[in-house]
Amino acid sequence: MQVTVQASRSVKLDRQKVQIIIAALIVGLAGFSGVAVWMAGEGGLGNDASLAPILRAALLVLGFGLVAASRVVKRVMLGKPSGSDDPAGHEAALASRLTLTVVQAAFADGFGLCGSVFLLVTGQLYFLAAPAISILIMLKLLPGSGASAEPPAIGRGASSHSQPIDP
Repeated sequence: MQVTVQASRSVKLDRQKVQIIIAALIVGLAGFSGVAVWMAGEGGLGNDASLAPILRAALLVLGFGLVAASRVVKRVMLGKPSGSDDPAGHEAALASRLTLTVVQAAFADGFGLCGSVFLLVTGQLYFLAAPAISILIMLKLLPGSGASAEPPAIGRGASSHSQPIDP
């Protein structure tokens, strides 16, 4: 009983840490994107619109690459479910999911920052779509604050990896 209570507290603290990390990524990306919009309005760093088609293609490739990398990292980090009722195993699985959530948020943040930098270089406001998409993804990744809440599973449909894990 004592181990279960301590594990539950530990999981709640880990969730709070992940929430803080993701919130900091969101605030940083939003702030940087705001500065990029302001600078683009003031003339930007380069305003070289001829680079926009190349950078747009690079951003699309980066986005698809990060989605693929996220799936690979998910598969590697979560592995196969153990199927046991061991509380320590459940806690370890939840810790892995929380770590995976931070990694996925970092991937999303990188995509958004890339879009903001491309906005600075070209002055093309449509590059703001990347930070907007990134912020939405990171908001979806935020773990809930409830006792049984856990990070959402990202990917196609429900799999054995996305089933709830009760601490």
